[in-house]
Amino acid sequence: MHVGEGSHNPNIGYTGGNLYKPPDVVHLVFTTESDDKQSQRRRYMEVNATMPAVQQYMCGSEQPHDWSRNDHPKVMPNPGGYALVVDPTLYGPGLNIKFTKVLIDNGSSINILYWNSALKMGITPNMLQPSRTTFHGIVPGVSCAPMGKIRLDAMFGTRKNCRTESLEFEVVDLPSPYHALFGRPALAQFMASTHVGYLKMKMPGPNGTITVAGDYRVSMQCASVGSALAESMVIAEEAKKMQFAVSMAQKAVLGMPVTGGFQDAPTFKPTQETKQVQVDPAYPERTVTIGAGLSDK
Repeated sequence: MHVGEGSHNPNIGYTGGNLYKPPDVVHLVFTTESDDKQSQRRRYMEVNATMPAVQQYMCGSEQPHDWSRNDHPKVMPNPGGYALVVDPTLYGPGLNIKFTKVLIDNGSSINILYWNSALKMGITPNMLQPSRTTFHGIVPGVSCAPMGKIRLDAMFGTRKNCRTESLEFEVVDLPSPYHALFGRPALAQFMASTHVGYLKMKMPGPNGTITVAGDYRVSMQCASVGSALAESMVIAEEAKKMQFAVSMAQKAVLGMPVTGGFQDAPTFKPTQETKQVQVDPAYPERTVTIGAGLSDK
């Protein structure tokens, strides 16, 4: 049957069981960014930079690497259900350490080094540079300000074929099942690509492609510890909020001014405009403290 121009053919675009359907609506997800003038100016210049006369390529872009059945792991439980945890070597001022629990997070715009890991490498607080970064951590709705930032070399691969890059880390004093977190800046620096199904990562090296494989057991262990840690931190945060609410209620009952914020909740101090009132005349020693302007009854 001949299909003329303007006729509707439902099989157009149908190949190999895939039927293309145009989107009706496009939704965008926006993320927060630094609001200081310097960061905004830098981003504006990067996005609106003039294209150079000679194309500039990133280091390692000349080496292609793809994925095939040769990368298929022998065991692949629940594809996409496990985080990619790798084991790079970080070069510190005191020690060079191969950390076995470094999370690859494609959704993070920063690299994170946890303070416990920094201490193991011989890093001291005076080695950290000031940081303006603020991010939201494990506890929902609670922001975290890093202790500072530091630049360290990170290495993947073996003696025969390795790749080393200098990375900037935000150092945070938070409990975590991981030693560090590599975000998008690290992946871009290494020109690395990840495969969530195979739980592997590839990057160009001096002697060919470097393949870094994750371990399902390590991923499962970290996820289990991280889940329990997050739950305990949420409970602790809720307990702080409850303590703050009780403190505010006590101030209201005692007729005291309600000042300060959530962080002031644990430091409850009565003012001098209070008085002691007996609860029971039979027990003169039993008294309560109330506002001076309140009735004894």
